[in-house]
Amino acid sequence: MQRRILTLALLFFTTICFSQHYGFKVEGDKKKVIIPVEILNNMVVVPVVLNNQVPLKFILDTGVRTTVLTQKTYSDILGLTYSKEIFISGPGGEKLVDAFVTDNVTLGLPGVRGEGHSMLVLQKDYLELRNYLGAEVHGILGYELFSRFIVQMDYQKKRIILTQPRYFKKKRRYQALKIDVLDTKPFVVAKTQFADNTVMETKLLIDTGASHGLVLEPDSDERIKIPEKNLKSIIGRGLGGIINGRIGRIQSLELGGYKINDLIANFPDPDSYSDTFFLNEAIKRNGALGGEVL
Repeated sequence: MQRRILTLALLFFTTICFSQHYGFKVEGDKKKVIIPVEILNNMVVVPVVLNNQVPLKFILDTGVRTTVLTQKTYSDILGLTYSKEIFISGPGGEKLVDAFVTDNVTLGLPGVRGEGHSMLVLQKDYLELRNYLGAEVHGILGYELFSRFIVQMDYQKKRIILTQPRYFKKKRRYQALKIDVLDTKPFVVAKTQFADNTVMETKLLIDTGASHGLVLEPDSDERIKIPEKNLKSIIGRGLGGIINGRIGRIQSLELGGYKINDLIANFPDPDSYSDTFFLNEAIKRNGALGGEVL
């Protein structure tokens, strides 16, 4: 796949999540803003200023509903107050992590300002993003930004373009894909051919916060089988710790007019992958598309 620009038109203008005076807005009411980003391990990292004082770096993640601060030190330094404490549970109900909610937070990106946000603050740095990415990254930013703008993510030029929806004009070379937004998260259907020649339509989360190319969950459908030729490996890290699984190749993945042959796929162990912090377990899916493919 030669194209490395991802455009996500995820528009949710709901009075439940935002009012007229809150949420992200382009400063000066410009049509669009261009923001330089870093690409770390196939993930897009954006500069964010917390409460007009502390410059931080956040992963831009379509798989996350609420802004997350992974290092509580920064919210404590700013003297932020916490409205409640929550416990995030994993499969089976066991507690994974403790976190706090702080309200009325201001988040600033170059040319963009967001007010009145709620933010989840992890009690400890459970994700250890610095160890994983080799750079200081302090949090995760998702739905609250995607819900306001047409977001173009250019991995080659290392930039994102945020366009106000009323000014967006579709270019002729763009190809539209049907996206279902469930619980604030985008899903797409892709034609997938496995190593045993089985072909099926897989429902995949578009997950810009994941470095891998493709995750397929065998427990979601009996037709999804781990290839005979595979390697046991650590395939990621979540709030519950290390995610173990198998890595193997599938024959192909078709998405719109694009087809990727001989694609490496990750097959996670079910007891190490489920994570209710990132995805509503009631939503049925077959896997996820990550940064390596996007």
